[in-house]
Amino acid sequence: AKLAEWRGELYAALDYAALGAWRPWVDYPLDVDGAGGLRVWLEIAAGRLTGVTTDFALRDARARLGAELEDIPLTRAAGRLRYRDEAGVTEASGRQLALQTDDGMRLAPTDFFLRLHGKTATAPARGEFLANRLDLGVLSRLAGRLPFDPAFRERLAEIAPVGDVAPLNVKWSAEAGRLVAYSVDARFARLGIEPVGAWPGFSGLSGRVEGNEKGGRFSLTGKDASVELPQIFPQPRLALAELAAEGSWRHPDGLLEVNLASASFANRDTRGSAAGRYRARRDTPGEIDLQARLSEADARAVWRYMPAVVGKEARDWLQHSLTGGKAQDARLVLKGDLAKFPFRNPKDGTFRVTARVADGQLDYAPGWPKIEGVSGDLLFEGAGMVVKAQRGRIFGAELKDVTAVLPDFETDNTLAVRGSAHGPTQEFLRFIARSPVADSINHFTDPFRVEGNGSLDLQLALPLHKLADSRVKGE
Repeated sequence: AKLAEWRGELYAALDYAALGAWRPWVDYPLDVDGAGGLRVWLEIAAGRLTGVTTDFALRDARARLGAELEDIPLTRAAGRLRYRDEAGVTEASGRQLALQTDDGMRLAPTDFFLRLHGKTATAPARGEFLANRLDLGVLSRLAGRLPFDPAFRERLAEIAPVGDVAPLNVKWSAEAGRLVAYSVDARFARLGIEPVGAWPGFSGLSGRVEGNEKGGRFSLTGKDASVELPQIFPQPRLALAELAAEGSWRHPDGLLEVNLASASFANRDTRGSAAGRYRARRDTPGEIDLQARLSEADARAVWRYMPAVVGKEARDWLQHSLTGGKAQDARLVLKGDLAKFPFRNPKDGTFRVTARVADGQLDYAPGWPKIEGVSGDLLFEGAGMVVKAQRGRIFGAELKDVTAVLPDFETDNTLAVRGSAHGPTQEFLRFIARSPVADSINHFTDPFRVEGNGSLDLQLALPLHKLADSRVKGE
């Protein structure tokens, strides 16, 4: 007679049930529909349903895990689910849970446990999630239909994770919809996330990550992986056939600090290594201290590894001008406050990229004859760029001590080329005929034929924005 004092359990087993048909008699704790076999344990306390456990094998089912959440349309679903809601604590767990949705998502048999604590006067909303194996791609796509904290759901949508995690242990707390604390310990395979703020994006990585809102550490390996570093490199994603890296992060005084202890990588362009540190506050470019080295790089790919702080004109010039050869030893040093790049004042920081090029090909400006067989050095330092070629050739003439200088890739984008050549004089006339000089002199020298050897001194001033205003001086 006193239902409010009841405590107990009700058990039912059905070889076949149409869940929708039982709705007039059963107040389901979840909004579910479908047909199949069921075993159900209902827990009752204080006159209300406080928990439910069910073993099920359903087809053409539908489930809604919260009034404000979307339906999960299921072609097939099987496993054990347990749900409990009492004293402000919600728990959900699954054993050997497998499902397939109408839109093609498949979840392999998985065990998980989720606990959510509602906000109280003395504590923020809290949650924890454990799983023996988790398909992050499925989780990300289902996030809007699962009873996650809104801040956690928003974070998942931002990073759009894919890959397998086995096992996973995550805890978090949130205040006013903002994530204020978390901890994570996970091993993963074929992991991928989108870049968010200062955090890099990547795909195809395996390894481990463990830490919390104060800091943590990571170790990574990858085969046929990719990395996206929007704060450092402008290229969308750097493809990596091999990758190994170790590092850590922390949040001193509200900063984000990422330490890359070591990284080695290889792809079709080069092999290389890197190490360094990055620190940033929200909405600032941050401070960086990065060293990297490339060995046996394809000279045609050097531009891909120029950091974003290098001017676009300089990167474009490298892309179109270094058309062959090997960069035998390329090194990068980038240190300082990125808000002050390109460090015109040496006190503000250091930016230096050096590369030794062998058997290169330099197409320094459209319409001008290429320099082939280049052996020399490429230097980016501060705001400018210098190419020094100790040897090279144009047609049959040998070049010595050729320099190409871009004084400032932000304020002065006029490329100055100087050099001397020695060889058959006819080759110098051929150079004139194949260059814009021929139009300037109405092709006056085209019919000339000369025997013997000679030398040529040449100076070019090539405005990269307006090559029609180029100037040439030679003897």
